[in-house]
Amino acid sequence: MSQPTDAARRFPTGVFVACLLIAAAVAGFGLFIVGHPSWSAIEVDVVRAVNAAHFPAMDAVALTINWLFGPGGVFVGVALVVAVFTLTRSAWSATRAALLLMLPWAVAALMKRFVGRMRPDPSLMTHLLIPSPRSLSYPSGHTAFAAALVCAVVLSIAVRRARRTTAVIGAVLVLLVGYSRVYLGVHYPSDTIASMIAVPALSLACALLLAASGVFRRAPFIGSRAAAVPLR
Repeated sequence: MSQPTDAARRFPTGVFVACLLIAAAVAGFGLFIVGHPSWSAIEVDVVRAVNAAHFPAMDAVALTINWLFGPGGVFVGVALVVAVFTLTRSAWSATRAALLLMLPWAVAALMKRFVGRMRPDPSLMTHLLIPSPRSLSYPSGHTAFAAALVCAVVLSIAVRRARRTTAVIGAVLVLLVGYSRVYLGVHYPSDTIASMIAVPALSLACALLLAASGVFRRAPFIGSRAAAVPLR
């Protein structure tokens, strides 16, 4: 009988399965919400209250976030790849960061189609700054992208203290993005919370898979002393 490889023995199967179960639970909760319209009826009162409590500074922040993590997301992604490559001098590291950004966000986008929750009714809002998007609502795509971005950065850093600091700052950013989506009246609070829970779990699962594949075993992390290896 063949013996398991070192990579197989080291792979944290329990953590990986837990991450997948968390994401599945988030998707299942979305289906529960869709099947119980009274839940959205309760949440829409929260959306209306947040949307009505507007002021110019938050308007500007919300509109900036709407563009930055929506149409401007491609520029944010390119900036991430360039930054990681500049700091590590490794195309492998830059590629890993790109995958850690795109894969969790893509799964969240698929979850949105799977759940099929409609967005809050724009006619109920008192302060519409943008047209109601035609896409579905659960989970929030903008919040998912922001969470995936933060996770990609954190998982690209080698130094523990820097990783913790980045995680704290990133968590504040993700919370702000989530609030801005409710503020604009285009998402329910549970849409944004779903992204905040599912995406970090998906990001960790992706990071574990990428590490176990061996493809990126020589890709240095930001702040590490490992030599960069050209991508061939």
